[in-house]
Amino acid sequence: MRLTKKTIGLFLFLLFLPEILLLTSSYYFSSKILKFERLSLEKDATLLKIKSYKDFGLPDPEEIEFENEGVKLSGWFFSQTTSSTPKCGVILSHGYSRTRMGVLKFTPLFWKRGCSLFLYDHRAHGKSGGEFTTYGYYEKLDMLEALKVFKDKTGLQDNRIGIFGISYGAATALQMAPFNDRLAFVGADAPYGDLKRIIRERTEVLYSKKLIFLIPFALYAASIRADFEPESVSPIDSASRIRIPVFLSHSREDAYTSVEHSIEINKNLFTSKKRFHITEWGAPHGKSIDTNFIAYDRQMDEFLRTYTKGFEVSE
Repeated sequence: MRLTKKTIGLFLFLLFLPEILLLTSSYYFSSKILKFERLSLEKDATLLKIKSYKDFGLPDPEEIEFENEGVKLSGWFFSQTTSSTPKCGVILSHGYSRTRMGVLKFTPLFWKRGCSLFLYDHRAHGKSGGEFTTYGYYEKLDMLEALKVFKDKTGLQDNRIGIFGISYGAATALQMAPFNDRLAFVGADAPYGDLKRIIRERTEVLYSKKLIFLIPFALYAASIRADFEPESVSPIDSASRIRIPVFLSHSREDAYTSVEHSIEINKNLFTSKKRFHITEWGAPHGKSIDTNFIAYDRQMDEFLRTYTKGFEVSE
C-alpha cells in the first residue's frame, strides 16, 4: 500500500494528538491559575456594597505608588493626624481577585488604636501593574517593599508595625513574615496552606476530579510563563520559620478554603506566641469579621494586649 502525503500527515496528526491536547489544556489551565478578570476599585466597592472608605471612619488617604522589580503598585496611606509619628502601623493585604477595598472591613480593628494604615493592590490586581499573580512568590517581596515605603512615611520602627491579610493576602503575609523577625505581629484570616493543594481543591469544585492529572502540567506551564516556583509557595512551610506573634483565624464553615489549611499552618508555627481561632459563627470564606465583629474585635484585642506593645486602644 502506497502512503500519500495526506495519509502520512493524518497519521502524524493522530500520533501527536494526545501531546497537542495536553499542551493546549495545560496552557489553558495555566491561564486560569495566573490570570482572572481584573476588578476596578469602583466595581469591587459595588460588589462589596461599600460606598467609601469613609464608611469605616477613615479620613481621605494619600495615594501612594511604589515599585518592585519593575512592577508598579498602587495603594492608600491613611495617616493618623494626632502626631507626626503614629504609635503603631498596620499593612493590610487583600484577597485573590479583589482590591484594597476588600480589607477595609478590618481597618477599624487598628485605626481605633492610633495606627496609621497602608492598603495596596497586589500585582495584577486593582490599579497595580503586573500581568500574573503568583500566590505569594513575588507578592511577599512586594510586601517587603511596601514595608519600606510605610516606614519612610510613618517613621515607625519594625516592632511597631504589624501585617494583616485575608485569604490570598493572608497567605502572602505568612510567607513574608519569616523575612523580618522584628515586626510586631502577623495576622492571617482564612489563608491557604499550600498552592498545589488549593489548586487541586478548586479544580475539583470548579471542574472535575478527572482533571486533577492536569495540575502538574498546568503548574509547570504557569511557572514558565510567570517565572516562579509553584512548589515553594507554601505558607505551611513558611510557618516553621515565623518567630513573631501570629494571629490566625478561620471559619469552621469555610467552603472555599477548608479550615484544615489553617490547622496545618498552626501546627507548623515555630513561634509559641500565637492565637488560633476557629470561628463557629457560620461565616463564609473570610467573613468571620462580617458575621460577628464584636467577637472578632475581642479576639484581636486579647491577642494584641498579650503579645504586642504600642497597640493599646486610643481613648
